Amino acid sequence: MGRVRDETQRSEAEKLVRTEVRFTPEANEALEEIAKENNISKAQLIRYIVDNRMVDYLGSIKFIDPEQGEEIQREIMNVMNELSAVKTELRRIGVNYNQEIKNQNQMWKSGVAITAPNGYLDIHAIEKLIEKWDASVEKAGGALWHILG
Repeated sequence: MGRVRDETQRSEAEKLVRTEVRFTPEANEALEEIAKENNISKAQLIRYIVDNRMVDYLGSIKFIDPEQGEEIQREIMNVMNELSAVKTELRRIGVNYNQEIKNQNQMWKSGVAITAPNGYLDIHAIEKLIEKWDASVEKAGGALWHILG
């Protein structure tokens, strides 16, 4: 038993004329691959190509020669290198940021925070730091006065 065709397939097949065409093995392989990817027969693909309607039926298939392929590959590698450089720079920025936050947290815990939440110098924190300095100097001076007497 052969395949059963519906009426539209039968009427379309009756209008077609059989023609033999020869391709190189590489071209034949490319045609078979494109037809398989688009779930159509190789004969249907060739009809689309000959009718110059392949793009209408299969979308935007682009064919490139080896030189274009190499150029595209070089450009992709350039983009990948730039992306890698950006990624490295972002990592460095992240490390620097984390170090800065760690330092600020340590200063805050020790009561020596000199920046406000907005990142600017906090005059009250600076005054507090100066007061601590004065108290330390006075204490050290008193200790020296007692020692040297």
